[in-house]
Amino acid sequence: MDPNATASLAKGTFYAQARQLFDNGVPMERAIRVLTESGMDSGRARELAKSLYGAPKVVAMQAAKSVSDGGRSLARSAGAGLAAAIAAAIVWGVIAAVTGCAFGFIAIGAGAAVGLAVRAATPEEHQEGFHLPLIAAGLAMLSVVMGHYFGAAFYFAHRQGMTPLVAFTPMAIGFFLDNMARFVRPFDLIWFALSISAAFKIVYQEN
Repeated sequence: MDPNATASLAKGTFYAQARQLFDNGVPMERAIRVLTESGMDSGRARELAKSLYGAPKVVAMQAAKSVSDGGRSLARSAGAGLAAAIAAAIVWGVIAAVTGCAFGFIAIGAGAAVGLAVRAATPEEHQEGFHLPLIAAGLAMLSVVMGHYFGAAFYFAHRQGMTPLVAFTPMAIGFFLDNMARFVRPFDLIWFALSISAAFKIVYQEN
């Protein structure tokens, strides 16, 4: 094959590859690295990438896409963490109602469950920063609060001979608020702290 034709074909192949990387939202520096690893000269790879990524309109579009993707990722992560927080709280409440004891160490498990759920639901490229660990910590604290509540609510339902679903009614909420001192003690602050710490560390350790 004619050398010029071969060079032209290679150039077209590299352009197609670069375009695909761009369309898939791959960052410019990573695209340059991929092109270089594919056999393209590093200087030409950078020039080609700049021609695709460097236009102001393109930069604005990529920034908008990045914000949009980040927002969706954050919502997905928070949703997964909230689901884990509610599930852990219900489990805690059931154990407390059945045994008559609110085992504080379950709070650590609740925090760990929230942290693992948030991390598993977050793509690797969106795991940087403190916002996700802080969200996980907040959800872990919420889980501990709900765990205490469900324990009291399920106890109330059992004592009244009612279905556990009464836990989701104003009657159970009123019972919990009126008797909070029986179900939440100052010592429980330690379990709050350990739960929050577990969730934060699990999400943050890979950043």
